[in-house]
Amino acid sequence: MSFVVNTNIGAMNVQRSLHASSRELSTAMERLSTGVKINSAADDAAGFAIAERMTTQVRGLNTAVKLANDGLAMTSIVENATNDVTDILQRMRELAIQASNGTNSESDRAFLQTELNSLTHEIDRIAASTKYNNFSVLDGSFSGHIQVGVNSGQTISYDIASVTISSLISEAEIATAGPSTALKSAMTSPSSIGEIPTSLQSFSQTGWVVNSNSGNASITVQGNAFSELQGKGGLQENATLTIGGQSFTVSNVIQEGSTYTFDLDGDLSADQINVGSGTLWGTIDGSGDYSLYDTDWYETGLQPSDGNSDYEIDFYNHTAPAWVSNIAEGSVLQLQSDTRGSGQAQVVEFYHYEEDGDTYIYLDALDDSTMSILNDHYDMDSVFNLGGPDPDTLAPTSISMEAPVWGSITTQRGDKIWGENNDQLLSRDLSLDGNTLVIGTKDANGRAGEVFVLDWDGSQWQQRGSAIQGQESERFGYSVSISDDGNSFAASSSQGTGTKVFDWDGAQWQQRGNTVEGQNSNERFGHRIALSADGQSFVASAPYAGDNDNGEVRVYDWTGSSWSQRGVSIAGISDYDNLGHRVSLANNGDTLAVSVPYSDDYSNGDMMENIGHAAVYDWNGNNWAQRGNSVQGEDNGENFGKSLALSADGSTMIVGSHYGSLEGSAPYSGYVKVLDWDGDSWAQRGAGLAGTNRNEYFGMDADISDDGNRIAVGAQEDDGSGKVTLYEWNNGSWRQIESIDSEGTADSSYVNAWRVSLSGDGSTLAIGAHSDSMEDDDSDDRGSVTIYDIGGTASGTASNNGDETSEALTNSSASNAIANTNTASQEGNPSQGARFANLDLINGASGAITTISVAIDKVSAQKAELGALQNRLQYTVSNLMNVAEHTAAARSRIQDADFAVETARLAKSQVLQQTGIAMLAQANAAPQLALQLIR
Repeated sequence: MSFVVNTNIGAMNVQRSLHASSRELSTAMERLSTGVKINSAADDAAGFAIAERMTTQVRGLNTAVKLANDGLAMTSIVENATNDVTDILQRMRELAIQASNGTNSESDRAFLQTELNSLTHEIDRIAASTKYNNFSVLDGSFSGHIQVGVNSGQTISYDIASVTISSLISEAEIATAGPSTALKSAMTSPSSIGEIPTSLQSFSQTGWVVNSNSGNASITVQGNAFSELQGKGGLQENATLTIGGQSFTVSNVIQEGSTYTFDLDGDLSADQINVGSGTLWGTIDGSGDYSLYDTDWYETGLQPSDGNSDYEIDFYNHTAPAWVSNIAEGSVLQLQSDTRGSGQAQVVEFYHYEEDGDTYIYLDALDDSTMSILNDHYDMDSVFNLGGPDPDTLAPTSISMEAPVWGSITTQRGDKIWGENNDQLLSRDLSLDGNTLVIGTKDANGRAGEVFVLDWDGSQWQQRGSAIQGQESERFGYSVSISDDGNSFAASSSQGTGTKVFDWDGAQWQQRGNTVEGQNSNERFGHRIALSADGQSFVASAPYAGDNDNGEVRVYDWTGSSWSQRGVSIAGISDYDNLGHRVSLANNGDTLAVSVPYSDDYSNGDMMENIGHAAVYDWNGNNWAQRGNSVQGEDNGENFGKSLALSADGSTMIVGSHYGSLEGSAPYSGYVKVLDWDGDSWAQRGAGLAGTNRNEYFGMDADISDDGNRIAVGAQEDDGSGKVTLYEWNNGSWRQIESIDSEGTADSSYVNAWRVSLSGDGSTLAIGAHSDSMEDDDSDDRGSVTIYDIGGTASGTASNNGDETSEALTNSSASNAIANTNTASQEGNPSQGARFANLDLINGASGAITTISVAIDKVSAQKAELGALQNRLQYTVSNLMNVAEHTAAARSRIQDADFAVETARLAKSQVLQQTGIAMLAQANAAPQLALQLIR
């Protein structure tokens, strides 16, 4: 054995062993203190990665459980609200059953009608006010998905249907008067004898007539025009119809307002249209000649040369008889045929108009090969000489009918509402259903101004509560806006003294919270305002805010105790922009449109002064963010944005320029454009609509229905007295359905159209003439508002565009300003007091029972879908919790520490530490033995 001093191998060996036991002791203590076996990737790289992935999955699953429970909470709210709707519908059905009893007088039914109307309003209120997390869930606008997984796309999608009364009773069309929802009828002839190629399933249309000339292909609906068909090949009572090879028996045809719907297994190739007071209908029988029959030539002064009213158009020996009566001025009838074998088309266009008491009809081959102007007598054989191919080589393809204007479809509701002398009624707004009207008159009471609210009681406009008076020289009522239910309204002054909101408490109007004032007196805060559908938010513009009149727009929310501004103001970019000349607010208050008609554009290198533009902003939770591009005018000085309105959901807007023009229109005639949001930008829908005369100011004001499919446009200076034109989106284009203009008498003809306002459902129109006069010399400038009922309805609910509706006319104290209505009940329309034709308890209680039953079935089906969704979500929650539990268990096996193992390892390491230290002391003492050799 050798003794060395310099190298103590034993001590070094003990030190290495002691270090290993110390590290093992530290690991054991770490695992025992954390309870986790893998505290770092170094402990187990693969296990660490697996555990992290499992942690991600478990946390995601737990979040999905929470979200699914949120979905259950929302569906619970919807279900309970629809329970109330069902209860109301059941009560409405009870009223309809009671009204159908023959022991009730008309006045008894009128009382029942009043309660039913009130219940329909309550259904609309429930649909508008039921919300989850501030999202409306029963107005048809809600569509979403619930995240039920840990990865993208693992969702449950759902839609919640609307429970508004208009959507629930849409199976039977709402309050129609004329062809507002069907301006075009296509009648396709058979390609071979006996075939009926045009598909038309479950057809129903209120206001149309039944005809079955040859026992083939006919349509039915309303029997109140039966008398017009007597003796003209029309239906007899209890007649059997053969439609698409199926037979139907129609009873009680003469009953006014009766409606018949056929569910066809085959195809149908004829449509029928009610045109104003007349009727246009047709059939195809698959044999004979094309024939045109006119039952009313004698009434129009046109006489056939042979004394008959039967004219034949020979197109290859097939027939499509079309009877025409009371063709409205501007109607168009087209006959089209294809040249057999060549693919060429020949089209003949009929155009009817009247001038100086004479009736004219154009028949024009659209390829310009033939054109004839007819009056009094004519020979049909010469009329249909189309030129080109021999008529015997022509095979029929279609007959189409198109009516730009089918006579009047509007009826004035009640008397015109007048202001006091020189009041100059300025602003007004309609509730969703058009039965409540708020009017502001800024010059009343020595320019203090006042605002008052009118309700339609079925026969006249009645003031609700007292008028709200402004302060001295305040000009209160310059701009007004009303909530959908008509129980809240906002009003501002032209002097920028503030905006106020008022609520109806059942007895009087009470101001809600504080008056919202501008930042300084010169910015004209409240120049234009708009209230959200529920009255909980409003937007107000200040076009002269900023050092150089840049303009600002601000949105305010009701906190429960006061009005608080939401986010920062939206400000004009350039000096003298005057941003906020017009504003419009979507129903939910989270989308607004702003116009800047005096903005300039330098983008093309040339300065375009006062070209104008409009923009839309969305609330993203923190601030107002512009949606897509701004929409700009066409040329210098157009003031594009002079008029502006948004649809209910903010996806469609109408913007007008009262001083611009479109290609082909008269200079400075004015125009409007309708634009839709396509997900990336604002895209124009259809062609722009322009005025017809120079300086008529078409587009001075405009409004749009909530669904964006009906618009009203005012032309302030048309013929010096103004005009309002109504359009409806139909088959891919804007169709004019009405024009309201001057009739030439001082107290009833002055349209002016300074402001126009559509009700939310598009069924009611208010027109304001701010300088209308009751005197023949136009000396009093008191102003007026005239209300019209519009035949047919635009589906959906309309946007609250505030007073855009602005300078309209308001009324005075209204005690003597509101008189009895001069409207008369018309065929196909609901009786006085009924909101909808198919809920008319006075004239059609039996039909109302069916309509309400259909509505109950709709709500029941929706509740069944909700129940299915709730059950699915409950199973989803259970599954997610189960997966999360077992995933956590699997992670535990990989990641968690085994305390039995780790405590044993701890004890072992502690003993090794103690013995290691003792042995190290012995090893360090070993070199001392070498000293014995030196002594």
